[in-house]
Amino acid sequence: DDIHDIFRSCGKIVDNGVRLTRNYQTKELKGFGYIEFKNPEGAYSAVQRAAKGTLKVGNRPCYVDYDAGRGPKGSFRNRDGKNWNKEHGGNSNESRDRKRFRSNY
Repeated sequence: DDIHDIFRSCGKIVDNGVRLTRNYQTKELKGFGYIEFKNPEGAYSAVQRAAKGTLKVGNRPCYVDYDAGRGPKGSFRNRDGKNWNKEHGGNSNESRDRKRFRSNY
């Protein structure tokens, strides 16, 4: 929820549009994830704010970049352990609006 609140300030996020990567066995966060905005302006705002150092997660600056169309790997799973690509239809044309972020934690 913290990540959603932080990136919501950049623009509207699609339902279930925040996906954080976790180690499958330990369930610990890996330090990066995907944010899918409803429009390109939200994604652009996130990139610009991160570049200026004003977008922070846990008081740490974030690295934010465009996804380059790949989307989550086939092994990416949601909180329930379900395969994300199977549940959401894999990579879509909307991927250009999806943001990948990496936090320095």
